Amino acid sequence: MHFNEMLMTLRQIGISAVIAVFGAAAVVLGRKQFLVASLIILFGLGLLVGTWWLDHQYYYKMLLASVAQGETIDRELFNKDGREGLTTTISNKLQKEEASNALHIFYGIPVCLGVLFLLSIAGYMGCSYFCNRQKSA
Repeated sequence: MHFNEMLMTLRQIGISAVIAVFGAAAVVLGRKQFLVASLIILFGLGLLVGTWWLDHQYYYKMLLASVAQGETIDRELFNKDGREGLTTTISNKLQKEEASNALHIFYGIPVCLGVLFLLSIAGYMGCSYFCNRQKSA
């Protein structure tokens, strides 16, 4: 299996698992089990961060090395007659920083949504606690 295929499989399975975990948290939340839902969300966020780390620290670096090697081959084969190879053409259109930003946004959006989910539970729990204390006082 090529590392690009492994990378895409990692992203598919990782994001799908996180969505399933967040869905399980929503089901538990519907049963008013706030602490359990919060723990499930934390697990999902941990899974997401772990997937991002493996993607960014392993597969992304393999991709960068592959691109660097492809650019070397392009220079050796095509620069003699003024043409560009495929890797060089793609690299000129998509810089490393853009690719890195896209990767961070890909994982950052579900992380932010998970944190918002967690904060909304905490806010609801806090409001319910204080509202109930004021009623009993």
